[in-house]
Amino acid sequence: MAGRHRVIVVDGLSETEEVLRAVLEPRGVTIDRIRGDEDITEARSAPVPRLVVWHATRAAASNHPSPTWNGVPRVVIGSPSGKASQDACVSPTDHFLSEPFQYAELIEAIERLLESRA
Repeated sequence: MAGRHRVIVVDGLSETEEVLRAVLEPRGVTIDRIRGDEDITEARSAPVPRLVVWHATRAAASNHPSPTWNGVPRVVIGSPSGKASQDACVSPTDHFLSEPFQYAELIEAIERLLESRA
């Protein structure tokens, strides 16, 4: 993964942010975690990320990934039977992880999606 990539984690666990920072930041990936309406409003005005990790079962309905992020690949984490989780995966560039998930799976999905956009 050459260059600097920005990944946004929407309403993920703080441990998810910590693991992704520890593993991916040395590889040139910036990890930002956003929680709540105020954070997502601020994130929408920032540069468009290379990838969004959206924790569908933790995110409020109002925190659905921004329309300005259309076309940005997403890793959606959620319940396999959850409608919000299924509805969030609308693009062939999206990847779905069922809860509970393993961090190795998440990192692999992120790396694969970032490499496919390089």
